Amino acid sequence: GIPVVITAERNVIRRPPWQVMLERILDWGTDEYLVNCAAIREELARRGGIDHAKIHVIPNGIDLARLPPFARDRRAARAAAGFDPDRRLVAQVGRLNAQKDYPTFLRAAAAIAATEPDVDFLVVGDGELRTELERLAASLGVGARVRFTGQRDDVPALLGGVDVLALTSLFEGLPNVVIEAMATGAVAVAT
Repeated sequence: GIPVVITAERNVIRRPPWQVMLERILDWGTDEYLVNCAAIREELARRGGIDHAKIHVIPNGIDLARLPPFARDRRAARAAAGFDPDRRLVAQVGRLNAQKDYPTFLRAAAAIAATEPDVDFLVVGDGELRTELERLAASLGVGARVRFTGQRDDVPALLGGVDVLALTSLFEGLPNVVIEAMATGAVAVAT
Protein backbone atom coordinates (compact mmCIF):
# COMPACT_ATOMS: atom_id res chain seq x y z
CA GLY A 1 0.00 0.00 0.00
CA ILE A 2 3.00 2.34 -0.11
CA PRO A 3 3.04 4.58 -3.22
CA VAL A 4 6.00 3.98 -5.51
CA VAL A 5 7.66 6.85 -7.34
CA ILE A 6 10.43 6.46 -9.91
CA THR A 7 12.64 9.56 -10.07
CA ALA A 8 15.66 8.40 -12.06
CA GLU A 9 14.45 9.48 -15.50
CA ARG A 10 16.78 12.41 -16.23
CA ASN A 11 17.53 11.99 -19.91
CA VAL A 12 16.26 10.27 -23.00
CA ILE A 13 18.32 7.11 -23.07
CA ARG A 14 17.78 4.39 -25.63
CA ARG A 15 17.54 1.30 -23.46
CA PRO A 16 18.05 -2.27 -24.59
CA PRO A 17 14.76 -4.12 -25.23
CA TRP A 18 15.18 -6.40 -22.19
CA GLN A 19 15.43 -3.37 -19.89
CA VAL A 20 12.33 -1.74 -21.39
CA MET A 21 10.44 -5.02 -20.92
CA LEU A 22 11.55 -5.26 -17.28
CA GLU A 23 10.49 -1.66 -16.66
CA ARG A 24 7.08 -2.37 -18.20
CA ILE A 25 6.66 -5.41 -15.95
CA LEU A 26 7.43 -3.25 -12.92
CA ASP A 27 5.09 -0.52 -14.19
CA TRP A 28 2.03 -2.26 -12.72
CA GLY A 29 3.26 -1.39 -9.23
CA THR A 30 4.43 2.15 -10.03
CA ASP A 31 2.04 4.96 -9.16
CA GLU A 32 3.90 7.87 -10.74
CA TYR A 33 6.99 8.74 -12.74
CA LEU A 34 8.72 12.06 -12.15
CA VAL A 35 10.80 13.46 -14.99
CA ASN A 36 12.59 16.79 -15.45
CA CYS A 37 11.38 17.79 -18.92
CA ALA A 38 8.59 17.25 -21.43
CA ALA A 39 10.93 15.49 -23.89
CA ILE A 40 11.53 12.66 -21.43
CA ARG A 41 7.81 12.45 -20.70
CA GLU A 42 7.04 12.06 -24.39
CA GLU A 43 9.83 9.51 -24.88
CA LEU A 44 8.63 7.37 -21.97
CA ALA A 45 5.07 7.47 -23.26
CA ARG A 46 5.94 6.86 -26.92
CA ARG A 47 8.75 4.33 -26.68
CA GLY A 48 8.20 3.02 -23.18
CA GLY A 49 4.44 2.64 -23.39
CA ILE A 50 3.86 4.42 -20.08
CA ASP A 51 0.51 6.13 -19.61
CA HIS A 52 0.89 9.92 -19.88
CA ALA A 53 -1.27 10.31 -16.76
CA LYS A 54 1.39 8.56 -14.65
CA ILE A 55 4.22 10.85 -15.81
CA HIS A 56 4.68 14.25 -14.17
CA VAL A 57 7.20 16.90 -15.22
CA ILE A 58 9.05 18.75 -12.47
CA PRO A 59 11.72 20.93 -14.12
CA ASN A 60 15.13 21.17 -12.51
CA GLY A 61 15.60 24.03 -10.13
CA ILE A 62 18.80 25.90 -9.37
CA ASP A 63 20.07 27.85 -6.39
CA LEU A 64 20.51 31.40 -7.67
CA ALA A 65 22.48 32.31 -4.54
CA ARG A 66 25.34 30.05 -5.78
CA LEU A 67 25.58 31.95 -9.07
CA PRO A 68 27.08 35.31 -9.94
CA PRO A 69 24.37 37.89 -10.63
CA PHE A 70 22.94 38.21 -14.13
CA ALA A 71 25.18 40.57 -16.13
CA ARG A 72 25.41 41.56 -19.75
CA ASP A 73 29.00 42.76 -19.34
CA ARG A 74 31.08 39.61 -18.76
CA ARG A 75 34.52 41.24 -18.51
CA ALA A 76 34.77 41.52 -14.71
CA ALA A 77 33.79 37.87 -14.25
CA ARG A 78 36.30 36.78 -16.92
CA ALA A 79 39.08 38.70 -15.18
CA ALA A 80 38.10 37.29 -11.77
CA ALA A 81 38.22 33.75 -13.22
CA GLY A 82 41.72 34.36 -14.63
CA PHE A 83 40.84 34.95 -18.28
CA ASP A 84 41.57 37.93 -20.51
CA PRO A 85 38.58 40.20 -19.89
CA ASP A 86 38.62 41.53 -23.46
CA ARG A 87 38.37 38.12 -25.15
CA ARG A 88 34.95 36.54 -25.49
CA LEU A 89 34.46 33.01 -24.16
CA VAL A 90 32.44 30.08 -25.46
CA ALA A 91 32.33 27.08 -23.14
CA GLN A 92 31.02 23.57 -22.91
CA VAL A 93 30.74 22.02 -19.44
CA GLY A 94 30.40 18.32 -18.68
CA ARG A 95 31.99 14.90 -18.66
CA LEU A 96 34.38 14.28 -21.53
CA ASN A 97 32.55 11.27 -22.92
CA ALA A 98 30.79 10.27 -26.13
CA GLN A 99 27.34 11.43 -24.99
CA LYS A 100 28.50 15.06 -24.80
CA ASP A 101 29.81 15.06 -28.42
CA TYR A 102 32.75 17.37 -27.86
CA PRO A 103 34.07 16.78 -31.40
CA THR A 104 31.10 18.81 -32.68
CA PHE A 105 31.94 21.57 -30.19
CA LEU A 106 35.58 21.61 -31.33
CA ARG A 107 34.64 21.68 -35.03
CA ALA A 108 32.31 24.62 -34.30
CA ALA A 109 35.13 26.30 -32.36
CA ALA A 110 37.40 25.94 -35.39
CA ALA A 111 34.78 27.50 -37.65
CA ILE A 112 34.23 30.41 -35.26
CA ALA A 113 37.96 30.90 -34.66
CA ALA A 114 38.50 31.29 -38.41
CA THR A 115 36.43 34.50 -38.47
CA GLU A 116 36.43 35.78 -34.87
CA PRO A 117 39.95 36.51 -33.59
CA ASP A 118 38.82 37.62 -30.10
CA VAL A 119 36.96 34.43 -29.08
CA ASP A 120 38.45 31.68 -26.93
CA PHE A 121 36.93 28.34 -25.95
CA LEU A 122 36.71 26.41 -22.71
CA VAL A 123 36.20 22.70 -22.25
CA VAL A 124 35.25 22.38 -18.59
CA GLY A 125 35.28 18.86 -17.20
CA ASP A 126 37.26 15.68 -17.40
CA GLY A 127 36.86 12.16 -18.68
CA GLU A 128 38.22 9.31 -20.73
CA LEU A 129 38.23 11.31 -24.00
CA ARG A 130 40.37 14.23 -22.83
CA THR A 131 43.60 13.23 -24.59
CA GLU A 132 41.73 12.42 -27.81
CA LEU A 133 39.89 15.76 -27.68
CA GLU A 134 43.09 17.72 -27.04
CA ARG A 135 44.59 16.06 -30.13
CA LEU A 136 41.48 16.89 -32.16
CA ALA A 137 41.66 20.56 -31.10
CA ALA A 138 45.30 20.69 -32.18
CA SER A 139 44.56 18.99 -35.52
CA LEU A 140 41.75 21.51 -36.17
CA GLY A 141 44.22 24.35 -35.58
CA VAL A 142 42.54 25.66 -32.43
CA GLY A 143 44.75 24.04 -29.80
CA ALA A 144 46.01 27.45 -28.65
CA ARG A 145 42.48 28.88 -28.41
CA VAL A 146 40.82 25.98 -26.59
CA ARG A 147 41.60 25.64 -22.90
CA PHE A 148 40.88 22.27 -21.29
CA THR A 149 40.31 23.22 -17.67
CA GLY A 150 39.73 19.77 -16.24
CA GLN A 151 37.36 19.25 -13.34
CA ARG A 152 36.51 22.58 -11.67
CA ASP A 153 34.81 23.45 -8.40
CA ASP A 154 34.10 27.02 -9.50
CA VAL A 155 31.82 26.37 -12.50
CA PRO A 156 29.25 28.99 -11.40
CA ALA A 157 31.99 31.66 -11.36
CA LEU A 158 33.21 30.51 -14.77
CA LEU A 159 29.68 30.75 -16.16
CA GLY A 160 29.58 34.39 -15.09
CA GLY A 161 32.39 35.13 -17.55
CA VAL A 162 31.19 32.96 -20.42
CA ASP A 163 29.40 34.69 -23.30
CA VAL A 164 28.00 31.52 -24.84
CA LEU A 165 27.44 28.13 -23.26
CA ALA A 166 27.34 25.40 -25.89
CA LEU A 167 25.90 21.96 -25.29
CA THR A 168 26.42 19.52 -28.16
CA SER A 169 25.15 16.43 -26.37
CA LEU A 170 23.64 13.60 -28.36
CA PHE A 171 20.96 13.18 -25.67
CA GLU A 172 20.05 15.05 -22.50
CA GLY A 173 17.11 15.81 -20.30
CA LEU A 174 17.24 19.33 -18.92
CA PRO A 175 20.87 19.98 -17.92
CA ASN A 176 21.38 22.26 -14.93
CA VAL A 177 24.38 23.90 -16.59
CA VAL A 178 22.12 25.36 -19.31
CA ILE A 179 19.79 26.88 -16.74
CA GLU A 180 22.71 28.13 -14.64
CA ALA A 181 24.43 29.72 -17.64
CA MET A 182 21.27 31.52 -18.72
CA ALA A 183 20.70 32.74 -15.14
CA THR A 184 24.13 34.43 -15.21
CA GLY A 185 23.45 36.09 -18.58
CA ALA A 186 25.20 33.70 -20.97
CA VAL A 187 23.53 32.70 -24.20
CA ALA A 188 22.82 28.95 -24.35
CA VAL A 189 23.21 27.13 -27.65
CA ALA A 190 22.18 23.49 -27.35
CA THR A 191 21.54 20.58 -29.66
